[in-house]
Amino acid sequence: MEILNANGRQNRITNGATEFTMQEQIHEFLYNYEFNKETSQYPFYKVLPKIVLRELRIPEINRISDHVILLDNKRTVNIEDKLDSIECVIAQAKDHLQWCDYSVICVPPDRTYIPTKYIKQIIDLGIGMFYWFNNIGVFEFIVPRYNKLKDAELRKKIITRILNNAEGKNISKYIIDKQNLFEKVADEQI
Repeated sequence: MEILNANGRQNRITNGATEFTMQEQIHEFLYNYEFNKETSQYPFYKVLPKIVLRELRIPEINRISDHVILLDNKRTVNIEDKLDSIECVIAQAKDHLQWCDYSVICVPPDRTYIPTKYIKQIIDLGIGMFYWFNNIGVFEFIVPRYNKLKDAELRKKIITRILNNAEGKNISKYIIDKQNLFEKVADEQI
């Protein structure tokens, strides 16, 4: 099936990809990506331990997160993917702000027209935005802002769910230190 854009040309970026293909490629990208933190000692960064899960149920808000990342056992990131419905993906990302530290949408630039009013809404909400290019990668377009308005108890429940879903699975190439996790979470200002 050939997909045509507004000019009647075939989309070269998505090239007929499905949302499932998009989700698979984004998950693989997140799994292999090294999230770094700057340090004062050589090599001047450290790779953060992470858990990357796909399609995690969040029944408290009646949603399923497309991708969830737990970074360094304390930062939660939600990523929502959509091929073509900007209103829908913004609504999903906004709902996930109830529990996560960072919420991001990911769309292909050739299939999703994004009016200025939605770019403003994304920025005002603190939601980040990635562009996905089929068989190429993911590129950050809008940096997400740290979410200070989340529900701390809901966040703690979801971190527990992330850890339980991760147990026994080969989901990350980093060893996750679960000991004292909630002491770390309690110590940080949420």
